[in-house]
Amino acid sequence: MQKFASTGGLKKIQFVTPTIGWAVGRSTVFKSVDGGEQWKEQQINIDYPQITSCYFVDSSIGWIAGIAGVESVSTLICKTTDGGTSWVRQTISSWEIPHSVFFINADTGWVIGDDEMIYRTNDGGVHWNEQHHGDAPSAALNSVWFVDKNNGWAVGEGIILKTSDGGKNWSSRMICDKTLNAVRFIDASTGWVVGWYGVILKTIDGGSTSAKTNFEIHSTNNFRLVQNYPNPFNPTTTISYQIPVSSHVILKIFDILGREVATLMNQRKDAGRYSVQWDATRFPSGVYFNTLQAGEYRDTKRMMLLK
Repeated sequence: MQKFASTGGLKKIQFVTPTIGWAVGRSTVFKSVDGGEQWKEQQINIDYPQITSCYFVDSSIGWIAGIAGVESVSTLICKTTDGGTSWVRQTISSWEIPHSVFFINADTGWVIGDDEMIYRTNDGGVHWNEQHHGDAPSAALNSVWFVDKNNGWAVGEGIILKTSDGGKNWSSRMICDKTLNAVRFIDASTGWVVGWYGVILKTIDGGSTSAKTNFEIHSTNNFRLVQNYPNPFNPTTTISYQIPVSSHVILKIFDILGREVATLMNQRKDAGRYSVQWDATRFPSGVYFNTLQAGEYRDTKRMMLLK
């Protein structure tokens, strides 16, 4: 078992060769040049970074994505051209929290995240242009993958999106009540999606037909914490959740440093769907987390307060 000299959680890992790879999370970027036997921390020189994703196209060129700041929070994208020895922050007109960054080559890439965030660059990240996914429901997106400049997929809060024109247009392929966390394709036809509750979906036609699954669409027989709405918000937002059986429910708010700032629910509730409003009038702008615990179920969502 290989360990890192860090107490923070790591979010993503990628190797571009059998020996060279990176792992990122919280404020940390680690690099290995010996297949993961040893890891060396790299400096990004950004105040209060929270790194959520990374992607490298080769051993020199790569990107990290996340957020930076405490009270004044902004989207963070940095690029390296020397294998992570130095990082340059790129400009993007977004306040959302990115969850996944992906590049098909050194020029063309995408970053996706909270509140239907989709941005594309055609010049290695010098310019990022916002894309939209049409009439599909607003949802947090967790993973993006392209097999070429045109064909790509993004998955997230109960949704699978597909594009065949590089992201100019996105169509919703499936909507369900499961959070989908990762998507991978080996060509334009064959791919997989994984998510909560052991969900594994496979397509052999690029996702053009509805997936056969072992769970019911829009089922109420599951625990679920829904992404707060609106998000970003000022100063109030609504947090909804669902419990299939009577449970003791605890719903708490934490700040970006992990400190508990509010308890919205701490009592037994009957099976059903519930909504709770959080008034953050007395709190500063920044990233917060709402955590739901009901029996053995536990889930956390990010929220952004902008004043």
